[in-house]
Amino acid sequence: MRSANCTLCDKIEAPMENSSYKVLAVLNIFSGVLSVASNLLVLTAIYNFSPLRKVSIFFILSLAVADFLVGLVMNPVYAWIFFVNATEENHPLRVAEHWLWLQAVVISTFTLTAVSIERYIAVTKCLHYLEIVTAKRCLCCVALTWLFSIIYASLRFFIHRAKDLPALWISTTMLTVFIPFFIILYCYICIFKAARTQCMRIAADSSSTNAAYCKEVLKNKKAAWTLCIVIGLFALLWSPSFILSLWDSMTADPCDRRCVNYLWFWASFLSFTSSFCNPWIYSIRMREFRLAFFKILRINHASANKEA
Repeated sequence: MRSANCTLCDKIEAPMENSSYKVLAVLNIFSGVLSVASNLLVLTAIYNFSPLRKVSIFFILSLAVADFLVGLVMNPVYAWIFFVNATEENHPLRVAEHWLWLQAVVISTFTLTAVSIERYIAVTKCLHYLEIVTAKRCLCCVALTWLFSIIYASLRFFIHRAKDLPALWISTTMLTVFIPFFIILYCYICIFKAARTQCMRIAADSSSTNAAYCKEVLKNKKAAWTLCIVIGLFALLWSPSFILSLWDSMTADPCDRRCVNYLWFWASFLSFTSSFCNPWIYSIRMREFRLAFFKILRINHASANKEA
């Protein structure tokens, strides 16, 4: 078995000699263009369309900026790594790639956690929502998340030996996977329990005075489902990277480490594709985004204006 593994490892050649690396370089460029274009559309929509300029949108704005930077910086760095044969873990480009990866995953998972908590408050404490979720608190939360992501990612600059990297990957997995996962899971269990109870109360009381309340409950429930889809897609696309991080932390075999290093590029590319998927989930699920995109892209412009 070990002989077979080593034979496989021997086939993982330098980037310019391995066609799969060339394919990855092209895919990263293509993914980067899509991420920049898609998230620029989201940012433009938030800037130009007044119904989107509300307190709760700060977190989606933060996520869109993070996804935009993934396409603008992260994907090109990955593509460049393959063109200059910078696949060694301590190569300056690889160190920069690790920093960018850590910063991206921290900002994404923490922002999704903040979104889950915000939706939890909107559904379970709707009467006190405006008191709890204020613009100042949201801005502070976003600023602290970005600051922490930069500081945490900078730990990579203090690790000079490749054998010490698994400790960083396992810490990142615990910090950005397990802890946020349980917080998000708890929030969404409470959200859907509360939404079901509210819908049952509305069904029992058919008076017209509950019309506005009913509309708000259904709107919050749909928004929760939309963000649940975003989080689910994020978890699906980032899972291979986290699995490889665990594998890398549990093996000392040079051959296995080389395989992990090779597979990491593919897993990372897959994880970054979530950056251009999110805007299209918003456009499909959120009416405000859909109308804004129609206006920006001049698709059915007249009917979009009428509906808005």
